[in-house]
Amino acid sequence: MSRIYSCTDTGEIRSLGIKAAVGAVKSSRLVVLPTDTLYGLGCDAFDNDAVARLLAAKDRGPDMPRAGAGRQLGYRPGPGAFL
Repeated sequence: MSRIYSCTDTGEIRSLGIKAAVGAVKSSRLVVLPTDTLYGLGCDAFDNDAVARLLAAKDRGPDMPRAGAGRQLGYRPGPGAFL
Protein backbone atom coordinates (compact mmCIF):
# COMPACT_ATOMS: atom_id res chain seq x y z
CA MET A 1 0.00 0.00 0.00
CA SER A 2 1.27 3.46 -0.86
CA ARG A 3 1.67 6.21 1.70
CA ILE A 4 1.63 9.95 1.08
CA TYR A 5 4.03 12.27 2.91
CA SER A 6 3.83 16.05 2.89
CA CYS A 7 6.83 17.68 1.26
CA THR A 8 5.92 20.97 2.93
CA ASP A 9 6.47 19.50 6.39
CA THR A 10 9.89 20.47 7.74
CA GLY A 11 9.91 18.03 10.61
CA GLU A 12 9.64 14.34 11.25
CA ILE A 13 6.94 13.65 8.62
CA ARG A 14 9.20 14.83 5.78
CA SER A 15 12.12 12.84 7.16
CA LEU A 16 9.97 9.71 7.30
CA GLY A 17 8.85 10.33 3.71
CA ILE A 18 12.43 10.61 2.47
CA LYS A 19 13.38 7.40 4.28
CA ALA A 20 10.36 5.63 2.80
CA ALA A 21 11.27 6.80 -0.71
CA VAL A 22 14.87 5.64 -0.33
CA GLY A 23 13.66 2.26 0.92
CA ALA A 24 11.25 1.95 -1.99
CA VAL A 25 13.94 2.75 -4.56
CA LYS A 26 16.33 0.26 -2.94
CA SER A 27 13.53 -2.34 -3.18
CA SER A 28 13.10 -1.85 -6.95
CA ARG A 29 9.87 0.09 -6.48
CA LEU A 30 8.75 3.31 -8.12
CA VAL A 31 8.40 6.61 -6.27
CA VAL A 32 6.33 9.68 -7.09
CA LEU A 33 8.32 12.89 -6.91
CA PRO A 34 6.81 16.38 -6.81
CA THR A 35 8.36 19.02 -9.06
CA ASP A 36 7.59 22.71 -9.48
CA THR A 37 4.83 22.05 -12.03
CA LEU A 38 3.82 18.37 -11.90
CA TYR A 39 4.67 15.00 -10.44
CA GLY A 40 7.24 12.61 -11.85
CA LEU A 41 7.91 8.91 -11.46
CA GLY A 42 11.33 7.79 -10.37
CA CYS A 43 13.33 4.65 -9.79
CA ASP A 44 16.90 3.39 -9.57
CA ALA A 45 18.21 3.89 -13.11
CA PHE A 46 20.64 1.00 -12.65
CA ASP A 47 17.96 -1.51 -11.63
CA ASN A 48 16.68 -3.18 -14.80
CA ASP A 49 13.50 -4.50 -13.15
CA ALA A 50 12.62 -1.07 -11.76
CA VAL A 51 13.26 0.58 -15.13
CA ALA A 52 11.02 -2.00 -16.82
CA ARG A 53 8.25 -1.23 -14.28
CA LEU A 54 8.68 2.48 -14.91
CA LEU A 55 8.40 2.02 -18.66
CA ALA A 56 5.28 -0.11 -18.20
CA ALA A 57 3.70 2.43 -15.84
CA LYS A 58 4.28 5.21 -18.36
CA ASP A 59 3.25 3.02 -21.29
CA ARG A 60 6.58 3.66 -23.02
CA GLY A 61 8.90 1.45 -24.97
CA PRO A 62 12.66 1.36 -24.42
CA ASP A 63 13.20 3.30 -27.65
CA MET A 64 11.15 6.33 -26.56
CA PRO A 65 12.85 9.49 -25.20
CA ARG A 66 13.35 9.73 -21.45
CA ALA A 67 14.38 12.42 -19.03
CA GLY A 68 17.31 11.84 -16.73
CA ALA A 69 18.58 13.65 -13.68
CA GLY A 70 21.85 13.28 -11.83
CA ARG A 71 22.85 13.99 -8.30
CA GLN A 72 26.13 15.74 -8.99
CA LEU A 73 27.69 18.06 -11.52
CA GLY A 74 29.18 16.14 -14.41
CA TYR A 75 26.96 13.10 -13.91
CA ARG A 76 25.67 11.75 -17.19
CA PRO A 77 22.81 9.29 -16.86
CA GLY A 78 22.89 6.12 -18.93
CA PRO A 79 20.23 5.18 -21.45
CA GLY A 80 17.95 3.76 -18.78
CA ALA A 81 18.12 6.71 -16.38
CA PHE A 82 14.80 8.09 -15.25
CA LEU A 83 13.62 10.58 -12.74
